[in-house]
Amino acid sequence: MDLSIIILVIALMAIVISPFLLHYMSQKKKEAGILNEFMNFTKRENATISQKELWRQNYVIGIDEQSKKLYYYKKYKDKEERVSIFLSEVDHCRIDAVSRNARTKGGSITVVEKLDLVFTFTKPDKNEKTLQFYDSSEFLGLDNERVIIEKWFAIIKSNLMS
Repeated sequence: MDLSIIILVIALMAIVISPFLLHYMSQKKKEAGILNEFMNFTKRENATISQKELWRQNYVIGIDEQSKKLYYYKKYKDKEERVSIFLSEVDHCRIDAVSRNARTKGGSITVVEKLDLVFTFTKPDKNEKTLQFYDSSEFLGLDNERVIIEKWFAIIKSNLMS
């Protein structure tokens, strides 16, 4: 094979692959940034995070199982939300799923519009706290949020019982 053909093939491959590689590196940089912000938030609270989860490069949830404290961080566009919840103050937790039926040619489907974890506290004067896991007005469709919210609901439930 001619050297010029090999160089041309390598250059074409680089042109085709580079946008995907740049996108991947950009996503990883954004994930590292939000995880770093989350860890800084929890360090200021003197927490030792034993489990954490990142999704959509906008949300992070974690738990300090020693102090039974849950941490939630959301950064979307210019809005940032930081929440810490002492699980000892929680009466119960539930998953709140808002959905609607949409008609299709083959019948109808259920479209999830919101997925939230809602905390009710033991003190009656303390309002419920909602942690958003998915909102259809911000993202086009569900990714892995249903699995993530059910996993964290189970983690929280087990920590509430112990």
